[in-house]
Amino acid sequence: ASGMLFGIYIIVKYLSAEHLNLVIASYFFIIGTWALSFIIRPVLGMIPGSSLLIDEEPYHMKFNKGSLVYFECKFDLLYVVSLVLSALFGVWYIVKKHWLANNVFGLAFSINGIEMISLGSVKNGCILLSLL
Repeated sequence: ASGMLFGIYIIVKYLSAEHLNLVIASYFFIIGTWALSFIIRPVLGMIPGSSLLIDEEPYHMKFNKGSLVYFECKFDLLYVVSLVLSALFGVWYIVKKHWLANNVFGLAFSINGIEMISLGSVKNGCILLSLL
């Protein structure tokens, strides 16, 4: 944490505040678009006719060199649509810096974070909730 604060201090000291704002806004755009696309994909899947966008055989993107796989990703057209809609929302956030867009990104971060938590028992969940 102290290294991160020192890095921000160096950036603020030697670069302008506009550059720092651009870096932070770009980070929120990329991560917010990713998080929001995972949130709206199930919602888009409930729309009648969206089954046409879900392929039984998804697209497959793979970067490898010989037998060493660097990156592998499987996705369908519904995911691409949700990513494009999320990116449009992210562009609105970058352009306007509206508080509503900021809150929607925060909500998407929170929902994704809660989905990643795995509690071993009800006792652990009660302890976490009581410490809130």
